[in-house]
Amino acid sequence: MESLFGTLLVVALLSALGFFTWEQYDFAKAQIHGDLRRLHASRIELALEWTHSTRDSFAFYVEYSTPDGARHANECRVFKQTLGVAWARPLKGSA
Repeated sequence: MESLFGTLLVVALLSALGFFTWEQYDFAKAQIHGDLRRLHASRIELALEWTHSTRDSFAFYVEYSTPDGARHANECRVFKQTLGVAWARPLKGSA
């Protein structure tokens, strides 16, 4: 009985941790979309870079189109504590 309780406790804790991480991931994506929407970007595609993400931040590869139709690629890091976005290169678009 104790073994079952311990197993259920571990599963519950891992589920809670997974849910919390997923929520942070959703907020990070929303932050990136917000930055790009302010520049009137469209066709935004995000790819999480698992190998570059750390305990403190998510790393994304981002492709987007500017209003003139040009396609751009960039990389960014979203910090989990502040949800601040640090872009590898300046964003292109019209503010």
